[in-house]
Amino acid sequence: HIKGNIRTTGDLQIEGQVEGDIRAHLLTVGETATVKGELVADDVVINGRIVGRVRGLKVRLTSTARVEGDIIHK
Repeated sequence: HIKGNIRTTGDLQIEGQVEGDIRAHLLTVGETATVKGELVADDVVINGRIVGRVRGLKVRLTSTARVEGDIIHK
Protein backbone atom coordinates (compact mmCIF):
# COMPACT_ATOMS: atom_id res chain seq x y z
CA HIS A 1 0.00 0.00 0.00
CA ILE A 2 1.57 3.29 -1.13
CA LYS A 3 0.40 6.74 -0.01
CA GLY A 4 1.87 9.60 -1.99
CA ASN A 5 2.55 10.62 -5.56
CA ILE A 6 4.57 8.57 -8.05
CA ARG A 7 6.36 10.16 -11.02
CA THR A 8 8.58 8.57 -13.65
CA THR A 9 9.52 9.21 -17.27
CA GLY A 10 9.58 5.45 -17.86
CA ASP A 11 7.11 2.59 -17.78
CA LEU A 12 5.24 1.64 -14.61
CA GLN A 13 3.05 -1.30 -13.64
CA ILE A 14 0.85 -1.05 -10.54
CA GLU A 15 -0.18 -4.31 -8.84
CA GLY A 16 -1.12 -3.10 -5.33
CA GLN A 17 -2.94 -0.19 -3.74
CA VAL A 18 -1.93 3.42 -4.33
CA GLU A 19 -3.41 6.57 -2.80
CA GLY A 20 -1.99 9.48 -4.75
CA ASP A 21 -1.38 10.77 -8.26
CA ILE A 22 0.67 8.77 -10.77
CA ARG A 23 2.54 10.13 -13.79
CA ALA A 24 4.42 7.91 -16.23
CA HIS A 25 5.14 7.32 -19.92
CA LEU A 26 3.40 3.92 -20.09
CA LEU A 27 1.18 3.09 -17.13
CA THR A 28 -0.40 -0.32 -16.61
CA VAL A 29 -2.82 -0.92 -13.73
CA GLY A 30 -3.03 -4.61 -12.86
CA GLU A 31 -6.24 -6.58 -12.36
CA THR A 32 -5.95 -6.66 -8.56
CA ALA A 33 -4.73 -3.05 -8.25
CA THR A 34 -6.67 -0.11 -6.82
CA VAL A 35 -5.60 3.50 -7.43
CA LYS A 36 -7.23 6.47 -5.71
CA GLY A 37 -5.91 9.57 -7.45
CA GLU A 38 -5.20 11.04 -10.88
CA LEU A 39 -3.43 9.00 -13.57
CA VAL A 40 -1.49 10.90 -16.25
CA ALA A 41 0.46 9.03 -18.94
CA ASP A 42 1.00 8.91 -22.69
CA ASP A 43 -0.34 5.36 -22.78
CA VAL A 44 -2.63 3.98 -20.05
CA VAL A 45 -3.86 0.38 -19.75
CA ILE A 46 -6.40 -0.24 -17.00
CA ASN A 47 -7.19 -3.76 -15.80
CA GLY A 48 -8.05 -2.86 -12.19
CA ARG A 49 -9.95 -0.23 -10.22
CA ILE A 50 -9.45 3.53 -10.47
CA VAL A 51 -11.13 6.18 -8.33
CA GLY A 52 -10.14 9.49 -9.90
CA ARG A 53 -9.37 11.12 -13.24
CA VAL A 54 -7.51 9.33 -16.05
CA ARG A 55 -5.65 11.45 -18.63
CA GLY A 56 -3.69 10.04 -21.53
CA LEU A 57 -3.01 10.23 -25.24
CA LYS A 58 -4.18 6.61 -25.48
CA VAL A 59 -6.36 4.98 -22.79
CA ARG A 60 -7.30 1.29 -22.94
CA LEU A 61 -9.83 -0.36 -20.61
CA THR A 62 -10.04 -4.13 -20.36
CA SER A 63 -13.09 -6.17 -19.34
CA THR A 64 -11.91 -6.20 -15.70
CA ALA A 65 -11.46 -2.39 -15.49
CA ARG A 66 -13.57 -0.31 -13.12
CA VAL A 67 -13.23 3.48 -13.30
CA GLU A 68 -15.03 5.98 -11.07
CA GLY A 69 -14.11 9.34 -12.57
CA ASP A 70 -13.45 11.18 -15.81
CA ILE A 71 -11.42 9.73 -18.68
CA ILE A 72 -9.71 12.29 -20.91
CA HIS A 73 -7.85 11.05 -23.99
CA LYS A 74 -6.77 12.12 -27.46
